[in-house]
Amino acid sequence: MAEAIAVVGLTATVVTLLGASNKVLGHLYQFHSKFQEAPRTLRDTRTQLNLIVDIMEQIKNRCTDGSLTMDAKRALSPIVEDSLTQVTVLDGLIEKMLPTSTDSTLRRARKAIASSRKEKEVVAILGTLEKHMVGLTCYLSQESHKEMVAMRMMGCKSWLRPLDVGSMYQTKLPGTCDWIWTDPTFMKWNQPSSSDRLLCIYGTHGCGKSVLASSIVERLKSHQSQTLFFYFSGTDDSQRKLDSLVRTLLWQLQEFKDALGVEIVHKLMSEYPSVTPRLLDAFKEAARLVEGTVYCVIDGVDECIDDSTPKLLEYVQNLLNTTTNFRVVLLGRRHIPQANLWIKIDSSLIKHDIDAFIRHGIEKFPILKHPKLGDSVFKTLQEKSDGMFLWVELMIDYLKNSAMPSEVEKRLCNLPYGLEGAYRCLFSKLIEKLDDWQLDRAIKIFAFTTASCRALKVDELRYAYALGTGPSSTLGERLFLEPEQAILDVCGDLINITGGVVRLIHISVKEFLIRPKEKWLCVDDPKVMKFRVDLEATHRSLGLICVDYLGISEYGFPLHDPDAFLAFGTHHPFLEYASRHAIPHLNQSGPPSQITVDRINDFIESQGFVSWVEYLAMLLVDDVSNSMLVFELDTFKSWWGKGGHVWRLFEDKVRVSWRRELANRTRRFGVDDLRTEQWRNLVDLTESIEPDPNPGASSVALHEAPRGSSDAISQIMNFPNNYTTLPLHRQVGVILRLQSYLQRAKFLTDPLRRLLEIILLGADNIPSYVLLAIGMFYYRLNKLEDALRVFSATLTKVENREAPIKLVILESIGNVLWEQEKYQEAEVMYRRTLEAREKVLGKEHTSTLWSAYSLGCALEKLGKYEEAQAIHRQTLEGRKRALGKEHKDTLDSAYCLGHTLEMLERYEEAEAVYRQTLEARERVLGKEHGCTLWSAYSLGCVLAYREKYEEAEAMHRQTLKARERVHGKEHKITLESACRLGYVLVGLKKYDEAEAVHRQTLEAMEEVLGKEHAGTLSIACSLGCVLAHREKYEEAEAVHRQTLKARERVLGKEHEDTLWSAYKLGYVLMNLNKYEEAEAVHGQTLEVMEKVLGKEHTSTLWNAYSLGCVLAYRGKYEEAEAVHRQTLEARERVLGKEHEDTLWSAYKLGYVLMNLNKYEEAEAVHGQTLEVMEKVLGKEHTSTLWNAYSLGCVLEYRGKYEEAEAVHMRTLEARERVLGKEHGDTLWSACSLGRVLAYRGKYEEAEAMHRRTLEAREGVHGKEFMIALESAHKLRRVLEGWGTYKGVKDAHR
Repeated sequence: MAEAIAVVGLTATVVTLLGASNKVLGHLYQFHSKFQEAPRTLRDTRTQLNLIVDIMEQIKNRCTDGSLTMDAKRALSPIVEDSLTQVTVLDGLIEKMLPTSTDSTLRRARKAIASSRKEKEVVAILGTLEKHMVGLTCYLSQESHKEMVAMRMMGCKSWLRPLDVGSMYQTKLPGTCDWIWTDPTFMKWNQPSSSDRLLCIYGTHGCGKSVLASSIVERLKSHQSQTLFFYFSGTDDSQRKLDSLVRTLLWQLQEFKDALGVEIVHKLMSEYPSVTPRLLDAFKEAARLVEGTVYCVIDGVDECIDDSTPKLLEYVQNLLNTTTNFRVVLLGRRHIPQANLWIKIDSSLIKHDIDAFIRHGIEKFPILKHPKLGDSVFKTLQEKSDGMFLWVELMIDYLKNSAMPSEVEKRLCNLPYGLEGAYRCLFSKLIEKLDDWQLDRAIKIFAFTTASCRALKVDELRYAYALGTGPSSTLGERLFLEPEQAILDVCGDLINITGGVVRLIHISVKEFLIRPKEKWLCVDDPKVMKFRVDLEATHRSLGLICVDYLGISEYGFPLHDPDAFLAFGTHHPFLEYASRHAIPHLNQSGPPSQITVDRINDFIESQGFVSWVEYLAMLLVDDVSNSMLVFELDTFKSWWGKGGHVWRLFEDKVRVSWRRELANRTRRFGVDDLRTEQWRNLVDLTESIEPDPNPGASSVALHEAPRGSSDAISQIMNFPNNYTTLPLHRQVGVILRLQSYLQRAKFLTDPLRRLLEIILLGADNIPSYVLLAIGMFYYRLNKLEDALRVFSATLTKVENREAPIKLVILESIGNVLWEQEKYQEAEVMYRRTLEAREKVLGKEHTSTLWSAYSLGCALEKLGKYEEAQAIHRQTLEGRKRALGKEHKDTLDSAYCLGHTLEMLERYEEAEAVYRQTLEARERVLGKEHGCTLWSAYSLGCVLAYREKYEEAEAMHRQTLKARERVHGKEHKITLESACRLGYVLVGLKKYDEAEAVHRQTLEAMEEVLGKEHAGTLSIACSLGCVLAHREKYEEAEAVHRQTLKARERVLGKEHEDTLWSAYKLGYVLMNLNKYEEAEAVHGQTLEVMEKVLGKEHTSTLWNAYSLGCVLAYRGKYEEAEAVHRQTLEARERVLGKEHEDTLWSAYKLGYVLMNLNKYEEAEAVHGQTLEVMEKVLGKEHTSTLWNAYSLGCVLEYRGKYEEAEAVHMRTLEARERVLGKEHGDTLWSACSLGRVLAYRGKYEEAEAMHRRTLEAREGVHGKEFMIALESAHKLRRVLEGWGTYKGVKDAHR
């Protein structure tokens, strides 16, 4: 009552003060309107009163909306009341000071005189009011700050979603658990000076670990210690995840450092993505702000989700390494090796507590403390407990049911050992106690409770049991009349009912019931095996029970009835469970039999299926955790196929059912009825939307707007603001309408351009599915950055949940990043998606395989070919098994495998894979399908790499013609084929045709892509190389210079392509004998290549090789030797001793050594190189023949004329066969052979050889050409040496 009066009093005073202030302001404004100049005091008064009005309006509003606390109201009241007093006095003074229109001249004069005296009073009042306003402003600011912090705290809590640890505490008996505080190990851990801050406490099931954990936390908190607590539970999915642990502990930290901690979390909320490691970073950041020791107790560490315990330990170690004030205790069933300090809970350690627990249990039941029994109950329980409180509790419950002391004694004699023994005993007693009807009931209840997807409510179990024991037509006759009693009567003490929910008393009961069959046969009474739970069979039973219930339930049109959703729980108790969990149960039930399939098909044909679809949509919107069902539907597809049933036929049946319902509603209610529209929107989401025929179009007009587009757009714009205030059925209706609209929209309208910012501001109020649909909408319109922002906001909402929609979002983000060419970030998203799908769906689920395929592609883009190859190979094998060898996706995986093998230079394997893929794609897709042509193109490339140029030429010509027909001659893909054909023609040494193809392709690329496009510059560089091959060095120089300048502008001077152009320019300059400039170009390029690409990159080594050649041509043989030696050593390390490039370096080193007159070493180098070349390249390869030629020259210089003659003779004969008799290289061999023959005195043969060389060179180059003149000179020398001067005169000419 007093509080209400205080509220009313403050509000009334504020309103009165506002009236008084506005009255004075009115006088002042009226005065100012007549007299433009006002005294300073009056101007200050007006300013102060305006401030008062603003502050009072704030206070009034906060009183009205209830945001002002009672303490604040009490604090503000005296200041507001005194302010009212001051303004009232001020009003009187102003009235006496200001003239009015009715005042006489004399009165005005008196007021003017009085105003000078009263001005001091006004100044004093203004001073008081100013102090009051400063105080009010500061107070309100502080309150606003507190409110802001409080609101942020609420926002952080909503985002973190910490678990309620209060519900995790387990109460200990007085006097128990005290042993821990005197345990030496625990005391060492608890010492401030101890460096060992991690303690492991472990023990078997039921030894009191959870009670001990709770007692440690309570004791620490009672001593005002800063304590964090979390409890993993294997029976509750929300308590099994590391994410839940970190979020809960992070929230608990806010109690110690609320404002700063909130800032950390608030910053985290705005980041993307907030994964568990980032949450841990935030936790550590917040932890560093906490002063003093912080204790962290984590119980049940072995019950966190599968394979997560090592990660948990890693997180804990990381926390302890980065903070010095944290102490952590972990409790679980197993010892943790990482902990230097550990305590094993055994029976001796907790003997006192076990004794106290036994005594407490005995005291509760008179039969157990009967004088006749003495201490026998206590002693027997003590001896057999083996340190297990749970066992003691079970046995006390077993003994208490005795009718007389003698029965207790008998039971004591046969008490089992251990939990399994206890369960065996209890189930045996149930069999003895129950009749056949009761036993059947117990078996079903235990099975359903064990296999249920969540803990069943009493009414849910009641309906499940009734449907599982007979036809649905007589359902009402089999419902328990007193369900709780009916359950407890047959299940003994092994089931608890608390809060209307049925649960097994401990997870160990479930572990006992689901043991493999062979374990039961070894030790159990065959009768007890009746209770064994066959999970597959039980899931099948529960799945079909759910389907049957959904088929017989009549609940109309849930989306049309505003009160339906809330009423369903009362009128249809099993509806929520059956709707949500029918599919998960079926997915775990083994391959579907024909009976199962028929039951499902009957359901699809029923009206219940229609109602279920609407109700399921409401469930998904009401609780996003139900989104896991989307994953289950995906798994359902695979499950359906396991029985040999065709999924496509099932899909068609569903579509027919949906369309039939739409026709029924249209006929029954009309086109514009809400029920018809909602179902039409549902149908829209299941039908495939035709792709936009012109995706590149840009327009702000919606040319063909979907039905009701203006209304839909209006709803979209208002959606974030009013969504949560709508009734559930309206929320679903709006979502369906928006998703249907966005799926049909093909252009970005003006309102939808503004939608993005509205969506991002209101993302917290929008369901994840709607955000996902909006993100997809922007993605379809190629608004990638906008799509990424929406997807990121969606991910933030579901980051800490293992929901299927989260994986769709992660994959969508990966796809956007892929399109943006951010492959490293895309890899992270794809990897997360793959890991989650493998865990949830299995490694060979089609969705998992798609994620693996995407990850493999991202790794390819990042150049991680080895890993990509392994993933593509696994995916290929998985898709073969799941989809078949010639499924399109399988062939895509095969193609990608071939590509990674190609990039790894495993060309033989790549060729085999490409051939198989090409043949399959031609059969499945047709010879001119885009994918088929890519296979042909890639096969052509690999054939070229393997120097199968004729076959490669045929493949590329065939692909080029097909692409010209399909895409047109100037399409980018067609030009790519033309480029490749040109490269192959170079390999075939068809340089004239290669030049023509390159010129045509370059011209087309310049027209289509632009002169400075990367593809255009690539073909220009290649044209320069072709011109060099044709010895058109001047033209080649011009092309390479032009390409180099363009690449420097477009790509930068240090880009790999730019450096390659520089290398090619240097090569051409060398062939133009512009050695000085060539040396400068190669030297500069080498320096940059070593910096950018690395000293042992293949391009770097080619440039170094060319630099060595130029130095040799300039006579700088010592420098050339050093460069070639370094290049040779590097190529041997990188490529191997038998690689062709390595052999060329060895050949050039031998050549330089020869010019340095190091003939012995040169001979050794050329000899070794020749041996390897003949083995690797073949005896008649052009490179082999050049090395053989040089070896012959070295032998000649060393005076080994006989050996030199033999080598030159073999080389000449081989060159004649390979190159022809008039080829320049052949004539060099002939010339050298003639010289050696002359040295050996075989002048006649030498003359014949030199005449042949002279005639050929004159024919090719002309008589005046330098090489021809050199041949004539050598002929003269031979003739002179022969001793006859026959023909010498002609030779001189």
